[in-house]
Amino acid sequence: MREYTKTECPLFGSDYCKRLNMPSCRECTITCEDEDDAQRIRRDLDMVEELLPEGGIAPLFHGEDCVLCKGQPNPRSYYALTDLANAQPKRKRTGFLGIKKEPKAGSILPIQLSCCAECRRRILNIEYARVIIGAIGLLMGFLIASIRPIRDLRGAAAYSFCADNRHWNRDWHVCQGLHGEKLRK
Repeated sequence: MREYTKTECPLFGSDYCKRLNMPSCRECTITCEDEDDAQRIRRDLDMVEELLPEGGIAPLFHGEDCVLCKGQPNPRSYYALTDLANAQPKRKRTGFLGIKKEPKAGSILPIQLSCCAECRRRILNIEYARVIIGAIGLLMGFLIASIRPIRDLRGAAAYSFCADNRHWNRDWHVCQGLHGEKLRK
């Protein structure tokens, strides 16, 4: 049961309060300290509602057909979860170290979509591809680092090159001068 008790809130009992869909005033994430904050929140909620598809988002998951198919839609057999994002409403957010920045998305709504088995397979392939490509890249890095000439170059890069007409010997650990003396690094 929803319990709204904060009567001093400018949104109390309004349609905007219902749209926020909070279980109680204590759990509400909106802070309306004054009428300016309440006006900004009303404006943002109206803007988000204007950005939604006509008829709301319910037809996206209540329908019996896949909403992701091109052309003739297949019958729904699964649900896909995704986020609807829009750049509006624009707002500056405090980021790391207190630096204010403008986020890429002003509003993000998690939704579920009706989808068929074929579209579900495509979505899962896209999600798995990120993980697989990352794992392949990591594996390639380890393989390249294990090749002996590259591994030796990595060790050679740690040493500074010898000055005063000295050059590196084959084993990378001994610098030889012009007169044949050996200097250990």
